Amino acid sequence: MHKLPSVLLVLWLVALSPLAISCELTKEYREARTQVLKETRYAYEACIKSVNEYRYWLDVAQCEQQGRAKTIGGGCQHVAAHQVVTQDMAINDDHCKVLQVSNAQFTRALEDYVKLNKITTCKAATKPAIPLMI
Repeated sequence: MHKLPSVLLVLWLVALSPLAISCELTKEYREARTQVLKETRYAYEACIKSVNEYRYWLDVAQCEQQGRAKTIGGGCQHVAAHQVVTQDMAINDDHCKVLQVSNAQFTRALEDYVKLNKITTCKAATKPAIPLMI
């Protein structure tokens, strides 16, 4: 019998809490977030990509020099693309880590971009996440 009032009290408190009000992000903010994410990740991803491409072309050249793919359709490029790279064959990409952006750095860059461009984060009309039951 006493459970019903306590359940209603909990629902009432949740409905009035700041967490119950949702923020629907504006289209402009979502686009800005995507753009900043691309820009902050670009250098690191480009570095890793170039290391992987170097490894690939090194494998192709070594295969050609050794004549390993004479009977394989697609030749050395096929062999290099499907080769399993072991730890001793891997090219060190540690130098790329300095270009990696942390979550905190991304968040700060996004905040700065939003502020500089006067972008509104949430749509004006917000509704409670849980409807009020009275």
